[in-house]
Amino acid sequence: MKITPVQRGVMVQAFDGAVPFYLRTAASCELRHEWYRGCYFAEETARGLDDREDHLCAALFRAKLEVGSSITLVITTEANTLLDGETALAERVESRSEIIPGMAEKFETLAADAPSWLWQLIRLPINSL
Repeated sequence: MKITPVQRGVMVQAFDGAVPFYLRTAASCELRHEWYRGCYFAEETARGLDDREDHLCAALFRAKLEVGSSITLVITTEANTLLDGETALAERVESRSEIIPGMAEKFETLAADAPSWLWQLIRLPINSL
């Protein structure tokens, strides 16, 4: 496991040749690379599943927030990405607003029968169709 500092965050690569992912933000970033081995999950035991996992703390991010302010943590496989959460969300909503109406036209029945939770994943209200 490789953890490398990058501008405004860290790059994590599981092994040589693996696609890296990036954790980036405007907050301060402190490289950690700490493993927490054998974390126990009682609910997984109840389900009859593997109940222990190893967890990696790649970095610690710190930011002081004022009331009403926000910060964005970007987790991506793209080396260069926006850190401005408001702009990124607006772009995503715009791209989705172009896709969803076309889907609804082709698949009206599917769109009408889609569960309500689906719409929160694409950040558009169901009545926008």
